[in-house]
Formats: sequence, C-alpha cells, structure tokens
Amino acid sequence: MTNAPYPSESQHIPHASSAPPPADARDAAYRVLSSHAMSFPDLMPVEPQIQHLEPRDRALCHAIIRESVTRWITLRHIISQLAGRGFETIEPRMQAVLVGASAQLLLLDRLPPHAVINESVEWAKRYIRPKAGGMINAVLRKVARARGELLDQYEDQITAIPLAGGGALQLIQCDLPMDPLSKISTAYSLPKATIKRWTNLYPDQAQQLCAHTLMHPPTLIYSSDWSEIVDQEDLEPHDSQTHRVYTGSRTHLTRLLDTNPTLRVQDSASSAVVNSIPDGNYKQSSTTAPAKAPRLASSASDSPTPISSRWKSIPAASTPSWMCLTPPKVKAARSLSAMWTSSKRPSTTGPISF
Repeated sequence: MTNAPYPSESQHIPHASSAPPPADARDAAYRVLSSHAMSFPDLMPVEPQIQHLEPRDRALCHAIIRESVTRWITLRHIISQLAGRGFETIEPRMQAVLVGASAQLLLLDRLPPHAVINESVEWAKRYIRPKAGGMINAVLRKVARARGELLDQYEDQITAIPLAGGGALQLIQCDLPMDPLSKISTAYSLPKATIKRWTNLYPDQAQQLCAHTLMHPPTLIYSSDWSEIVDQEDLEPHDSQTHRVYTGSRTHLTRLLDTNPTLRVQDSASSAVVNSIPDGNYKQSSTTAPAKAPRLASSASDSPTPISSRWKSIPAASTPSWMCLTPPKVKAARSLSAMWTSSKRPSTTGPISF
C-alpha cells in the first residue's frame, strides 16, 4: 500500500439493507466503527446490530465500541507510530478494525491477543479485501507487543497512557508526543481546543477534568424513599440520599426493577432536573398516546461490574435556576431542535455495505 491518502470517491459504497446480520461481537463493533471512521470527528450514535447475539457477546460489542470511541485519539497515535505512516492515509475500514482491535489489546482485560488478531485479520480479508489482512496482522502484532505493565497511577510520563480506573498502562517502544499540549491531548484522547479552554477556565483542575472523561459511569438507581425497598443487595451508598450505586449483574437489576415499581435507573443530575418541575406542569399533546418511559436507561453486562469507590463521593447535582422550564426557553429549545433536524448531517449508518 502507498502512503497516499485513500481516495474519498472509493469510500462511497452503496449501503446494502439486505446484508446479513453480524456474525459475532467483533463483526458488529467493526461495522459501527467503520461508520465512525468515515465521519470522524463528527461522530453520531450508531446502534449495533446485536439483538440476535448472546448477552455476553452484546456486552463485548458495546465494550469495544465504547473504548474505541473514548480513546480514538490515543489509539490513532499509537497505530500511526507503530505502522510508520499517517493515520489519515489509511482507509476508513482499515482504521476501524485497527482502532477496534487495538482497544481490545490495550484497554480490555482477559481477551486472548491471538484471538483478537486472528479474527480482526479475517474480518479485514472479508470486508476490505484479501490482501488487507497482511497489514492488519503486522500492525496489531506490534500493538500487542507494545502493551507493558499496569501502573498504579499515571504520572504524565510519555511512555504510558492513563486508564479508566485511575491507573496507567506502560507502553513499550511507543511514546506520546513531547509537546505538553499534544501529550495531554493524546493521553486523554481529547481535542486540543478543549484542553486549552479548560486550562483557561480551571487552571488548577484541568488535568483532573481530563482524567474524569475516561472514567466509566456507574449504574445509579433512584428512589424517593429507600426505606420501602427490601432487596438492597448489590447496592452501595451515594452522596445523594435518593440514589444508590448498583454493582451487580443485569439479570439482578432487571429483577430488582420489576419487583420495585418506584425504582428507576437515573443519574443524580437527571433526577434533579425531573424533580425541579412542579407537579401539574406537564403538558402532553392530545394527538399522541402516552408513552411509557423506559426505566432501564443504562446498559450493563451479565457479569458483575466493578465500580470504583470514587464514584460514591460524586456530589449530587444541585438544580440551577436556568434548568426550570419556562415558555421562552421551551420555544428556544424547539427552534434549536428544528435547526438541527433541518440541517444536512452525515448519515448515522454510513454508506457502507457488508
């Protein structure tokens, strides 16, 4: 392959609505990441086709997409350095499989490297072209060898990247940029403009804010009166008296919600907004039927989810006055919504056939 930028004309492949469903978690994740690679950095939510997969495979698919999107800038730098070429010169589908596989090799635990590499190579052969597997194999083997030891904390070194749990991963034969701004941008996978703004607004907390973006949000459950809830297994305290941190499996969570109609999965900030609306101030169109609000607003795997203790100390959100709904603000919000829906946006699925 040459180092010339991949021609944009060849990216416009007709989308095949009759394409077979993804065969497994990686297939589903790489299809979503292919759409993201074509529109980066303007990423729009894309729902993976995983309804037919087992719960464990669905959880793996979500984990691959989450880590890939969250650490896209970090993984892009590592791939580019190990591949010896600019990331933008690699075609979108190749970017997708390299980012997705690198996320598994560096950021997800208990995944055999040989399985990640072999399945990624086969995916590239099938959905890109037969010879694409050679580059995928070569680069991913370098990525696997670049994974070093786990460190207790990230200390701004150029030979490591911070992790979601507060620790860091040592990199072997791969360094972050020396320039301070580029180093922080690459380490935390954030745009430089965002880091500059945070540094100007919060000079003493900018890096803490950067680290906070990497953390995996916990599953929070809301109840106006926890004294009425008998089953409080897998629930830990939260600073908000109306919330608990859920640490169990999705199966238990579903049973807990089914047996306690007053419970709902909702973070403290959202709950504060809902509770700020006085009773009777809801208006519903007479032309639409009442919609049943989903009570399970968070995805959780069927395996226990470890929650960092730091989440217990996150303060409950106060309710600022600007959150109160008033007619002028509702009108303004509708205007913004109309502007958004009428503007030309990139396709959320991408012109990709499988």
